[in-house]
Amino acid sequence: TICSVGDTSAWSNARSFTTICPEAYTLPFAENFESYTTTSGNRKPDCWTCYYLNGTTITEGTGASYPSFGTTAANAHAGIRSIYMYSDNATTKKYSFAALPYIVNDLTKSVISFWYKSNATATATPNRKVVVGIAEEVSTLDTLMATFQPIDTVISSATTFSKYTRIVSEKYNGKGHYIVLIGIEGNGTTGAGGMYVDDVEVTLVPTCFSPDNLSAQMYDTEAQLTWEQLLGNNTAWDVAYGPTGTEVSQMTILPATENKLTVTGLNAGTAYDFYV
Repeated sequence: TICSVGDTSAWSNARSFTTICPEAYTLPFAENFESYTTTSGNRKPDCWTCYYLNGTTITEGTGASYPSFGTTAANAHAGIRSIYMYSDNATTKKYSFAALPYIVNDLTKSVISFWYKSNATATATPNRKVVVGIAEEVSTLDTLMATFQPIDTVISSATTFSKYTRIVSEKYNGKGHYIVLIGIEGNGTTGAGGMYVDDVEVTLVPTCFSPDNLSAQMYDTEAQLTWEQLLGNNTAWDVAYGPTGTEVSQMTILPATENKLTVTGLNAGTAYDFYV
């Protein structure tokens, strides 16, 4: 409060507020969950639509027990946050539903990717599963399921992260604008379990796809570099390498016609980065 020139009160107590979600998102879209805690919005990422089905009981959004947030580095691909898609294949079925915000772009011209892992090593079948699909409406769980079209089922019993990537038009030609993840089964016929999902990205289909899963086998003065081309039918790459911290433009760049390359003449005991 300004009482007079040079005479003002102390600041009031803080009052927090959150702006409402936009009606639609435009690609690219990305969510790494790092801004959330176990109680942020209770258990729902901002502007997502989430449901938890426990037998015949449906809970929605912030009132739902699941999906929940993973909050340790061990359960995140990067950082310390992820989303946990819990399910239980016991007599009373339990499923988690997470719908991304409405995306205005034509999703048949998009690429979906995320990293995933099981919450524990599965000792019986079925393993942890997340169904990936697209829905036209998600205002209720009934309308979500009525308009939902699956495009993939991601299965894992591994407790290390793997990457899922899909060009949507390979599996879907509909008009939906909501990408949906569904945790559908636990471990075995009566077990509970789930999948941690992190670093969700939706982008327009590029004209040239980047490689993934770079790795290096190091020796004293040389290294065997390998990578995977998960999307596209590329047969030629440029490989850049140099001491850690070097700008890519200042690195040595070599051509490659297969997804591996041996580089020689390296300095022993030196850290290097490489890009493809």
